[in-house]
Amino acid sequence: MPRPSTVLAYAETIGRLYDVVVEDMAAQYQQYLLGRSAPPIQSPAYNVEPGSIAILAVVPGEGLTRVFQSLGTTAVVPGGQTMIPAPRIL
Repeated sequence: MPRPSTVLAYAETIGRLYDVVVEDMAAQYQQYLLGRSAPPIQSPAYNVEPGSIAILAVVPGEGLTRVFQSLGTTAVVPGGQTMIPAPRIL
């Protein structure tokens, strides 16, 4: 994986850079996990009879998860526009 300095050096050959921010997202995520007050929401397993209708919602965040669960969604999978769940999860 290229280092940020390599990427920035290349970008400077294409044009002028300003307001550049480089952050360690892996470290941010670890910090986020350490600061969480509640465990991740676990969706219970559902047995849906063949021919029945089930609703699967892919939602970002715990707040929307609770909203969809309160509306009677059969199952909720964490995800969203930039966090697409793997097909095996669905």
